[in-house]
Amino acid sequence: MNITFVLYNAYGMGGTVRTVATTANMLVAQGHQVELISLRQTSDTPFFSFAKEIRLRPLFNARKPKSRLEQLARKVTRHPRVHQPSRLISREEDFYRWTNTTIDRRLKRALQKTSADVVVGTLPSLNALIAEYVPKSVIRIGQEHKDYSDHAQGLRERIERTYPSLDAVMVLTRHEQQTYEAFARKVYRVPNVLERFPEATDPANKAVIMAGRFAPEKQTAQGIDAFFRVAPEFPDWRLIIYGSGRERKLLKQKVEAEGNPNVEMRGRASDMFEAFREGSVFLLPSRHESFGMSLLEAMACGLSAVSYDCIGPSELIEDGQSGRIVPQGDLGAMADALRVLMQDEELRKRTGEAARKRVADYTVEASGEQWRTILRELEEQKQTETDTGRRSGRG
Repeated sequence: MNITFVLYNAYGMGGTVRTVATTANMLVAQGHQVELISLRQTSDTPFFSFAKEIRLRPLFNARKPKSRLEQLARKVTRHPRVHQPSRLISREEDFYRWTNTTIDRRLKRALQKTSADVVVGTLPSLNALIAEYVPKSVIRIGQEHKDYSDHAQGLRERIERTYPSLDAVMVLTRHEQQTYEAFARKVYRVPNVLERFPEATDPANKAVIMAGRFAPEKQTAQGIDAFFRVAPEFPDWRLIIYGSGRERKLLKQKVEAEGNPNVEMRGRASDMFEAFREGSVFLLPSRHESFGMSLLEAMACGLSAVSYDCIGPSELIEDGQSGRIVPQGDLGAMADALRVLMQDEELRKRTGEAARKRVADYTVEASGEQWRTILRELEEQKQTETDTGRRSGRG
């Protein structure tokens, strides 16, 4: 089949892009043709690896000009629509400020003229536009990478208004599956998966690791504070932080103000499995986490995880067995959970082994079989609808 994914920025770093890369590479391996439509292109090459057979189709060049001449040429040649805010993307979307009516026009045309058999959206506004503009003869799928309750009210209203027109919706957790079944035609739980199953880390490692975007909902500062609370008791332990985002400067200032040399901010990591090899504990202080790709990878590496209570982590972690779930926003409880793990290597070993067993089935192979089943079901459903329409026309 010819399958097209539509996403905001295929060249960026983030859980959604990583998941799309894993899925797209898997589908190519199954013999499908895959295209990625990216609203923006922010670099020459994608951060994540895509199979060479995958066609990348950016709609808007947002790369930094490499010279003053290129900068001037871009100002001259760009249409005034570049400076007009999008009319198709909901204002409540996190990426709204980076869209414009040039992207609107190109995206609308791409959806209307698609030659794909299947079109998959990855964000509510994109899913809504797929429902509206992609021909009904095409299988139209909307993926949800956030919890329904995390969306702003305006987005939730658009979701409930447009998703019934999609052929299927894919969500990450059982909780979200129940939510979307209230108004969507078909809802599939398709969790994120591991690209490969890594070797276990050494539970004797004395490092706590955090990884993710530096954004308000990730509450990275609270994770740092939890480590600071216990750090005096464990002077030989480090906190290693991977990630990037708009809060990086503030977080760096926070770390420098504390003056603890055992806290390291390392930026992005292209291979988190390799990054996790230094640690034995993973810390996740997010306010919202629809699934937690970094958590999945950390557990696969055998790290003992401590997370605030939110939907994704609560479905992955068995509290007290494969990690710890503590009440949302309870910094004291998070620090206490860290303390218990940091002082007991044998506990870290048991918890890490349980974590690896817990996520052992989240594999590309399992996801591949699930995608085969879903595509077959939706293809049969679409054929039945087509046949019914033809009979009705003759009648």
